[in-house]
Amino acid sequence: MAKTISRHPHGPVHCESCARTGKHIEMLAQDALDASFQVPEDIQPEGLRSYRCPACENIQVFRVD
Repeated sequence: MAKTISRHPHGPVHCESCARTGKHIEMLAQDALDASFQVPEDIQPEGLRSYRCPACENIQVFRVD
């Protein structure tokens, strides 16, 4: 089954996990994709951007096309 990667949102990226608990934490852009993220075969890694939440350490990856 193919992994679905959301498009990069306009504006700041907020942590979905923290939002479920009522917190609005802005995620920090990472220089490289998280090592644990497996890039699907049909997507170029250069077209992806990784963000990390400073509060819960959650990682989210978005397409930047």
